[in-house]
Amino acid sequence: MQSTGSRSAIPEPLTPRVRRFKSLRVIAALILRELESSESRTSLGFLWAFIEPIATIALMSIVFGIISRTPPIGTNFPIFYLTGIVPFGIYSSLARKSASSLKFSKSLLNFPSVKPIDAIMARFLLNLFIEIVVFVCLAAIIIYFWDLNPTIKPALVIEALALAAALGLGMGCFNAVIFLLLPTYENFWSIISRPLMLASGILIPIDSLPEPYRSYLWWNPIAHPVEMMRAAFYAEVAPVHASSLYVGLIALTLFCIGMIMLHRHVRDAMEI
Repeated sequence: MQSTGSRSAIPEPLTPRVRRFKSLRVIAALILRELESSESRTSLGFLWAFIEPIATIALMSIVFGIISRTPPIGTNFPIFYLTGIVPFGIYSSLARKSASSLKFSKSLLNFPSVKPIDAIMARFLLNLFIEIVVFVCLAAIIIYFWDLNPTIKPALVIEALALAAALGLGMGCFNAVIFLLLPTYENFWSIISRPLMLASGILIPIDSLPEPYRSYLWWNPIAHPVEMMRAAFYAEVAPVHASSLYVGLIALTLFCIGMIMLHRHVRDAMEI
């Protein structure tokens, strides 16, 4: 008779170890994938993030410099257009990149660890970082090259950037599933978004327009970050019409609706 002590003890089954910060790990991996993707290495890659605003500001400065000797605010055309183009560009770029994130990472969403919101946040965070670096570099170059001495209000700069980014994220989440369910909607959205640049006070400040157009244009949420950014660089501009609460509520509403659509329809959209 064998003693019980001589029997080999049967090991207890191991409890699966829960990985901490799993979502952050997935987002970091998706960001690295974005950096190493072929899309980042072609078409001038991330260099285009610098070329596009520089070309836009230069073209506007030349064209409107021929028409008028001074911009509507201040005396320097590049800094005037930079303060308008940057908030609008951050919103536009983040909304476009966030909305196309599901299509870009479609093959990875079949893995249980990768959630749709992870793909959206990865693209959002990466492109937000790029846009902020571009803004800081362009502002420093313009201020140094033209020997400007603006009294910059950092709090207003951060607020304008945060509101523009929040709008971009909210609109990106809202459009993410729709772009997959209705491919033609993406072209339609691109068309109706083009007039927003004229309606956001980038070329002409909204306060300089006559009524009732001025009151109508302040319902455009993108005009508020533009107004804040101008007030951050120009002492004579007071952001009396800009409302962080109004922009924040719109961004939050779009984000919540987008999350509901992601929860209910993302799997159906991925099968199309």
